[in-house]
Amino acid sequence: MKRKLWGLWAALLGALLLFGACSAGHSAQYLLFGFGGAAVPGAAVTLREPAYVDYAVARYSYRDLSPVQQQAYRIVYNAVASQPGRIVLPLLTEAQLSQVMTALKFENPHILCMDTHYSYCAAGSACYVFPEYKDDVSGVAERTEKLLQAAKRILAAAPQGDACSLELYLHDAVCSGCVYGDSPWADTAYGALVEGRAECGGYTAAAKLLFDMAGLESAVVSGKVRSGGSEGGHLWNAVSLNGVWYYTDLTWDDPVGSALRHDYFNVSEAELAKTHSGFSAPAALRVTGGSDDYYRRNGLYCAETDWQQVLERALAAAIDADGALEVKFAGEALYKRAQQALFSEGLLQRLASPYLKSGGTIGCSYSGSADVCVLHIALQPQQA
Repeated sequence: MKRKLWGLWAALLGALLLFGACSAGHSAQYLLFGFGGAAVPGAAVTLREPAYVDYAVARYSYRDLSPVQQQAYRIVYNAVASQPGRIVLPLLTEAQLSQVMTALKFENPHILCMDTHYSYCAAGSACYVFPEYKDDVSGVAERTEKLLQAAKRILAAAPQGDACSLELYLHDAVCSGCVYGDSPWADTAYGALVEGRAECGGYTAAAKLLFDMAGLESAVVSGKVRSGGSEGGHLWNAVSLNGVWYYTDLTWDDPVGSALRHDYFNVSEAELAKTHSGFSAPAALRVTGGSDDYYRRNGLYCAETDWQQVLERALAAAIDADGALEVKFAGEALYKRAQQALFSEGLLQRLASPYLKSGGTIGCSYSGSADVCVLHIALQPQQA
């Protein structure tokens, strides 16, 4: 690694003295969450907002940075399009630089050029970053244009409604148009919206891009998820509606061959903490959740006092429409009791019978999770 860095120093800096100072410092590879540029440390830099929005993007991660980190953020952001071989920044520690790059990645989903690693070296009053790029300048420009056109097509078809309705439409558009999987662009909005294949970073970036373009206040959050007895790193979104913050995890709402799901649409931190952990969110966020939870908003939330009535209404609507429904229960005990009554004690047939043709019966397949207390039922009405 040092041999590679030394060659870059000789080519880019052209001074053996500086070469020696850098090689005496620390050099390594780090995961990159950000993008490259070049500027002189100490120069006044103004952050240019992306051309595809007509307002200032809420940059919550940027606000959490120190003044010198914010300067580095602006330098990198403004220089990225030219793909320079080095980035010259004010002196930062490795940890401080990582925070800058993470903020850049999370808050700028339209920037596609960087690969997932960079090399770093500090010398004197500056630090130097040598990025690796995913494609050349023209290739990135072409992909960026395709990405923005795909996003604009989605937004052009958005129905009229309030902010929550718009968020739900964008959530469903990403989930229905993308499958979970690996590719060179799977961690980008391009992977999700153009190629239709992404990992959690791609789902989250696509949502952030669409939320920004639609004028929805949002942020990206990192942490861990538990699945199948193991735990791994993960990304998801936070959205503010009427001053209330919610978490939305599009990756875990991916339908995976079934009907669209909304288990993780606009939930509170307390609800999400049943499956997610290690929350690393901007300091300003207080994710309490509220009435714009998908199930409460749509009359699909089952409390102790009314769960059978809610189920009956949902069944009637599902029989009349696409034959699928999803409902959420107030707690794990009620969720398990309802599941037993519906599928082992005949409650599903009794609730559905008024809405079936004379003598008809109903079959179903179902799935659910006690972690989120959501039940998904696919109905198969059968004639007598």
